[in-house]
Amino acid sequence: MIKKQSSDSVILDIIEPSIAFPQIRLEKGQTLGIYTENPIVLTSNFFRLISEPEKYAKKVMVNGIIANGTNWVGRVFTHIVVPGIWEDSICNILKNKPKRRHLIFIGANSNEIRYEELANISRFVTDYKKDGSIFVITDSKELLEATVEKVIDEKGLELTMKQGDFFERLSDKTEVSELSNIISNIEDLRYKKWKLADNSQK
Repeated sequence: MIKKQSSDSVILDIIEPSIAFPQIRLEKGQTLGIYTENPIVLTSNFFRLISEPEKYAKKVMVNGIIANGTNWVGRVFTHIVVPGIWEDSICNILKNKPKRRHLIFIGANSNEIRYEELANISRFVTDYKKDGSIFVITDSKELLEATVEKVIDEKGLELTMKQGDFFERLSDKTEVSELSNIISNIEDLRYKKWKLADNSQK
């Protein structure tokens, strides 16, 4: 049975999951990432939750619709961005997002990320979240910093994210703070507005 929730702002709501996965809620315009050493396992569990919600959680809601009792709601309204499934880059998969899929899910290992594409990925995410939400599962701090404003661990505990203007060398991923270094190495820099705190390192 499909039930429409009264609030159209809820894009994803997972309540009391019975498998290894945190309870989460995402509203329109929000972004959330899970920082984990096991992105493959958590991504697989997320697919279980949106494909068989009644079996693995008390309630799952996608795009304002209660998905319990169905196996298609989660898939219909979710744009799945998983390089391992599509054998393509995150950037290319994001480009092909169908218009009506308001939940963007990115699941990737650090070795699947093309760091030279992070700026473009960030731009796609900024544009897409105007009409939906972004949910990311990864072991890459760089991907999280490029896509989300809030990060939790596997247990649902929030990790510290700092907001500001940060510059990082693409060549060795070290932070650049001196203005002279920024100017002289501009071609080797990546700009980011969010930084996952060092004490969040796994």
